[in-house]
This record gives sequence, C-alpha cells and structure tokens, in this order.
Amino acid sequence: MKEFRTDTDSITRKTSWNLVGAYKEIFGNLDDKLYPCLINDKKVIIGGYNNWGWDSLDFINIDGYRSDSFKKNTEKDIVFLGCSQTFGVGVAQNFIWPKVVLDSIAPNNNLNNLSLISGATEEIVYNFFKYCNIYNNPGTVFFLMPEIHRGFEPVLELAQLRAIQFYQILEIYCKINNIKLISSTWEIEPVKGSKQSLNDFFDGRFDTFYKVDKQEYAQDINDFMEKNSQEKYLLVARDKGHMGIAMHHATAKFMVEKYLNLTSKQE
Repeated sequence: MKEFRTDTDSITRKTSWNLVGAYKEIFGNLDDKLYPCLINDKKVIIGGYNNWGWDSLDFINIDGYRSDSFKKNTEKDIVFLGCSQTFGVGVAQNFIWPKVVLDSIAPNNNLNNLSLISGATEEIVYNFFKYCNIYNNPGTVFFLMPEIHRGFEPVLELAQLRAIQFYQILEIYCKINNIKLISSTWEIEPVKGSKQSLNDFFDGRFDTFYKVDKQEYAQDINDFMEKNSQEKYLLVARDKGHMGIAMHHATAKFMVEKYLNLTSKQE
C-alpha cells in the first residue's frame, strides 16, 4: 500500500502553532474543491478514497481530523494519539478503538482523535503539543504508537533514539501537568526489517507504556471473531492493510483495562 509522508516544513509550519491536518496535509494533492466539504462536522467527503477502503470518510472535522470538533479541554476530556491505525483506515467510525474506548469510559465526552495517517512518534507528539497550546491540556491521553522506524532518521538506531527522546518528553509533560498517559503499540511483532518490535523495545522503559501480551491479545481477537462472525473486515480492514474490527476491539479492551487499573490506584 502506498505510504504518504509530510515534509518537515509542513510539520513545523515555520515554528507556528498550527496543527498538522490529518486530512489536508496527507491528501493535499487532491482537488481543492473537496475542501468546502470540511466546513461542518459529519459531512460526507467523496472522491479519491476507494483505494483506502471507504465509500466515504465520516466524521471529519473542520481541522481535517476523524474527530468531533475540537473544543477547549478540561481535566475531564480525553485525547487519542496515533497513526492510521488510530485514525481507523478502512474501518467504520463506530468500530475504531478510540470510539470504543470512549463509549466504555466516558460516552458523553467529545471524541478528540488527533491521529495522523503515516505519522511517526515525533510528529504525533509534536502535534499534540501544538494541540494543547490551542485547546488546553486534557485530563487523559491514550497513545497507540506506530513502529519505530518511521520517522526522519535514516537508520534504525537513530529512529529508536528519537522515539525514546520524544516519548520521554511526552511522559514528562503529562506528569508535570497531571495528565493520565496510557500508551501501547500495534507493533507487537517486528515490521519493516526491525529486529525488535516497539512492544518489546519499550517494555520496562517507561511507567506509562504498557506491553501487550501476545497470547491474551490473540485470544481477545479470536473470541470477538467467534461472537461476531456476521461482521465483515474482522481481522483486516477494507483496505487490506490495516487493523480490522476485531483488532480494534482487542486494542480498546486492553486500553480500557489499563485505564481502569490506573484510576483505581489513584483513588
């Protein structure tokens, strides 16, 4: 599947505090006539998406994110960070893991999905800081991290260092500001030639990163598939390149468990 990259100028915006548009930047080569469709929430955007597994993109907000409209945050608000797996490429809105998590722990909250398609850890973290500068800090952040070797570094070792550095900055920021940070990854097995998955590489390095147990994760996926055999795209999404509904469910289940464990300890 073709991957998209944003260059450093589009990320930094020459140091201005503008958000990277998950839609506008990644799909910036599409006809500008599509952009007026973004003026209201829940508008159907047509054209250019069949290869990604959609008949349409639902719930695209004015900033180009697959999210409700962004508003000023309070400590009750939740933000979801990640790449295309969190954006939910090829999966209907109601099945993506951020929506499932939110429905489980705070169903009346705004869905703040700040995911960036093809985003590297450093892009995602930096964009989150931009978001907080505009909309204030949330009370909770969930982060499903991408594979390690996705950023700007030419070799794996430098990419690992960058991922560690940016995640440490994120963790410190959240601790200083009393933000609950719950992170994991979809890279449970190594991809793109890596010798070690992020799931293993980050294990034990940070208090806020939770390693996925492969057997439990597989069991959750299998159980969901057996109970929901009538559903399509259970294991692989419509685009045949991203997580299917069952994997989103297993990810959401894992994140909710970690959230409940964390909040029970803090009470």
